[in-house]
Amino acid sequence: MNLLILGGDTRNLTLANYLKTAGYKLELLGLDQKADDDFTDTTLIESIKKADYIIGPIPFSTDGHTLHMPLSKITIKLKDLTNILSGNKVLIGGKIPIDIADILTEKGITVIDYLDRNEMSILNSIPTAEGAIQIALEELPITLHGANALVFGYGKCGKTLSQKLYALGCKTYVCARKSSDYALCEANYLYSYNYKNIDFVIGHMDVIFNTVPAKILNSTRLAKLKPDCLVIDLSSMPGGCDFEFAAQKNIKIIHALSLPGKVAPKTAGNILFKVIEHIIEERS
Repeated sequence: MNLLILGGDTRNLTLANYLKTAGYKLELLGLDQKADDDFTDTTLIESIKKADYIIGPIPFSTDGHTLHMPLSKITIKLKDLTNILSGNKVLIGGKIPIDIADILTEKGITVIDYLDRNEMSILNSIPTAEGAIQIALEELPITLHGANALVFGYGKCGKTLSQKLYALGCKTYVCARKSSDYALCEANYLYSYNYKNIDFVIGHMDVIFNTVPAKILNSTRLAKLKPDCLVIDLSSMPGGCDFEFAAQKNIKIIHALSLPGKVAPKTAGNILFKVIEHIIEERS
């Protein structure tokens, strides 16, 4: 079985080490500027031709046109990649654009998005939560112990983050939608609110974490915040805040993207390794 790691950040470099140690036949492309000196279109075509699994980056693209390759000096256009890919192959990546996935699926390529797998979301929530807490500790003039902390969203990331905040001594509030989430919050000593009544307490928060990929923190909500409240937005682009309004009102918002790869690349790479091994086991 031949694997090709194509592009990505330090997570994919760490992943490569785990895969090599596990004995997989592996080729890397677009992860090292020096190694890319002899890159040609033929190199890409031959590498893909030999591979059974092509492992792409997270996110797959940041601009919708090219593959995410921050460690490389080469550029690979998504349309070129879709033209080259053919045959009985598996493409794995994170946040793969729907139109790209549809084109490849029609060509017979098996497309697997990391973020569609529960194990990935659950494991990834750990370094994400720790990274968010690290930012809060560095940016706040107070301790998290005793602070009022609000988490928007009670999905996998929201659950992990809320538990860690509570363990640090925060007065932890959660804004959620489902009655089952309210029950879980109560069982875990968290204060729960829905999206209608959260506005009654949002003005008391010292730090707010958003995990919801929608504009939850609009201008109306941001206007209610204390002047020194810190907002950490963990949601994917374009984020869940009105950044323009926040800038006008000097509200500090940190849009913290791809935290696992930034704060814990070794752990993040190990998570990818576990997920890929499970994918290969399931398919065999």
